[in-house]
Amino acid sequence: MPKVYSDEFVKSSLESMGYTFLSRVYINNIKMIQYVCPKGHKHNARISHWLKGIRCPYCSKKAKPTYEFVKAEFEKNGYKLLSKTYINHKHPLRYICPNGHTHSTNWHRWKHNHRCPSCSGNTKPEIDFIRKQFEAEKYVLLSSEYINNKSTLKTICPKGHEHNTNWDTFSRGHRCMKCKIENMRGKGHFRWGHRKDIEPIKLIRLALEKEGYTLLSDKYQSSDGKLDCLCDKGHPYKTSLTAWFYGHRCHYCNGGNSPTIEFVKDSFEKEGYTLLTTEYVVGKKLEYLCPFNHKHKKYWCDWQKGTRCPTCSNIRQAMIMSGENAPNWRGGISLGEYCDAWNDKDYKEDIKKRDGYKCLNPCCSKTHKKRLNIHHIDYDKQNCSPSNLITVCVSCNAKANNNRSWHRDWYSAIMYNRYGYKYDQTNTPIS
Repeated sequence: MPKVYSDEFVKSSLESMGYTFLSRVYINNIKMIQYVCPKGHKHNARISHWLKGIRCPYCSKKAKPTYEFVKAEFEKNGYKLLSKTYINHKHPLRYICPNGHTHSTNWHRWKHNHRCPSCSGNTKPEIDFIRKQFEAEKYVLLSSEYINNKSTLKTICPKGHEHNTNWDTFSRGHRCMKCKIENMRGKGHFRWGHRKDIEPIKLIRLALEKEGYTLLSDKYQSSDGKLDCLCDKGHPYKTSLTAWFYGHRCHYCNGGNSPTIEFVKDSFEKEGYTLLTTEYVVGKKLEYLCPFNHKHKKYWCDWQKGTRCPTCSNIRQAMIMSGENAPNWRGGISLGEYCDAWNDKDYKEDIKKRDGYKCLNPCCSKTHKKRLNIHHIDYDKQNCSPSNLITVCVSCNAKANNNRSWHRDWYSAIMYNRYGYKYDQTNTPIS
């Protein structure tokens, strides 16, 4: 059953932080309560979340954005938002880009720098464009409609074999399966080169020359070893014997080429970063230095999505949430100096020994029972009398920073029942 607190406790807990309690009746810690934060933001929350330190989402910039805010963000980039309502970060939003292209996106993709696909060249191709790509390799496209890159396309290869494929498979270099099987028979099989009476490199060179390719490598190591070659259009690239006989051809001609190291380096330098990696390899991280000399590694795809130096990001976040902007700000009292007795290790050891080397919070989760701290009950660092010090675990000590008035009452009651220490009406120890 959910724990129930009194109405007075809930109201005093909110008012101690400068919040205004609006709900008429408090039921339990699962039901929502309504409040107004010190800056006038109206919101609903559970009392269980409040006791965990969760405060106004608008002040912490974690609240759901309004339609006006989303519209303003689009207009900052020259876009015009056509949708009239904002539901959530996954709901489609119609817009017109500065060049007049109409598309849909959502708030989640927009925040990750996804913009107009027509301007970036990522639009869905037309059936006429696909037919020209097939005809460029002497294929005949029989299908008259293109749905997406996974939909089936009927084709006829140059040798008259009718088969099915799709645009995703064809654009990655896969061709007629029947032709591939015919090429892999006899001397065309990629293991034919294992015969001692025939030099494998000669068979490979002949196979490439049939399609106008030029083999640059002089040695053959294995079917998966990389071979340098030139395509019929003069593009230099690397392939393997297995990849060749499975239909993989020049990735520059197929539009699937990887970026060069010069292009990647130039992209980093435009933002003041220094690229330390000297070779771009697909699937491997790139080492770099940010403008503040923080050294990290990152995938090229993550860089394209807009992620940058994590150290700089953490520093910026810490600066935003520090000082008066922090949710647990108490006017800088944590910067105060401790009393002289606090520097005496034997004194603190005696406090732990008095409490039996255990956390005295009966509601402790016992997750950090071996890591103990000494907590000031009245939060006054200058008051280091035994009646003001209690042994708790690091978890309970951290939780005591939220709802301090409640924890002051709670721990003073424990000390009174255990040792008979007396406290005044504000639960400050009476020496």
